[in-house]
Amino acid sequence: MKTNLAQCFHQARSAYAPSLQTWLLALLFVLAIMPKAAAAQSATCWFGNSATSNTPINAPTVQNVTMTPITIALPSNPVAGNPIGNPVSATASSGTIYIYCSNSTTGGLSPVYGTYNTANNTIYSPTPGVAFQIQRAGTPIPIYNTGSYPAPGYSGTQFTDNSTFQLFSTGVLPSSGNQIPAGTLLGQWEIDNICTQNAKLNNNGNALKSCGTAANGYAFMNFLSGGVTFTASTCSVSTGSQNVAVTLPAVPQVSLTSAGTTAGTTPFSINLTGCTSNLKVSATLNTNTPYTGVNGVIAPAGTGYASNVGIRILQSNGTTPVTFGTAFSVGTTSGANSNFTFNLYAQYYQTATPVTPGNVQATATYTMTYQ
Repeated sequence: MKTNLAQCFHQARSAYAPSLQTWLLALLFVLAIMPKAAAAQSATCWFGNSATSNTPINAPTVQNVTMTPITIALPSNPVAGNPIGNPVSATASSGTIYIYCSNSTTGGLSPVYGTYNTANNTIYSPTPGVAFQIQRAGTPIPIYNTGSYPAPGYSGTQFTDNSTFQLFSTGVLPSSGNQIPAGTLLGQWEIDNICTQNAKLNNNGNALKSCGTAANGYAFMNFLSGGVTFTASTCSVSTGSQNVAVTLPAVPQVSLTSAGTTAGTTPFSINLTGCTSNLKVSATLNTNTPYTGVNGVIAPAGTGYASNVGIRILQSNGTTPVTFGTAFSVGTTSGANSNFTFNLYAQYYQTATPVTPGNVQATATYTMTYQ
């Protein structure tokens, strides 16, 4: 039995050996031709010669889109994610680029300096503290490769020069004069699965039949800085407002009858010069001798002055007391290199009874902030 089994096994192996060799040769033949077939099918998109004709052309010269040069004021109190200024226009180096696809493909903006916020497609600039969006028709270009181009249907997508740049703060304030130099490459618009040379369409003219050279991540548009110069968002306090002496009128003792009574309300002005346009201006007042429990009151002075009478400071509206150490809005500047003036008010404030005649004196300091 053992001998017979061995003979049967040998005979079976010999019987199937030719078939195994034939299968291996067939398999090797299939593998050898697959790369060539895959190359012909590696692209689904091609460059067209117009908006109405999908006749294939070789990849056009890469288009350079350059933002308009600007000088822009930075916020004095930067908030991460807030826009800086308005969108900036751009100019393209060549005409419209047309791309046709038989099926949708991926692509998007490939940033040079990294992505700041993927949620709204914002990328970093070469200047610390500043990021930006590159927008097309007001919509940010998706970061590569999260975009989809175009919708299926064989219609051409037009990539034109209607791009704008919106600057954003990252919460860090660059120093005045920092720039994004003209000619700096900020990012590239790339697309996947596109034929760049020798594209041929099928008989229906709605899909690629063959492609000489296909590419993924093909950059067809460069985005360049036209030159961005940052200036500090600020004003200068005029010489006459750097030390302000406010003289309140003399009032009769009978004008102050009980604690909380006020009299002699007097306006005084703070004048600013050389302001950047559209600055939101705020002021903060402080004193070394605040009166406890009442906002905006400077406590009565020591011996030799009227007793139980302090000075209260009111905001620009003339009715709201300041809160020492807390900023309050005084308005917005208009026009570049403009002047700006706002009023504050001072008044006598009775802190207790009785009031005795005499002079009243108080001192406060103010700080200006701009945004």
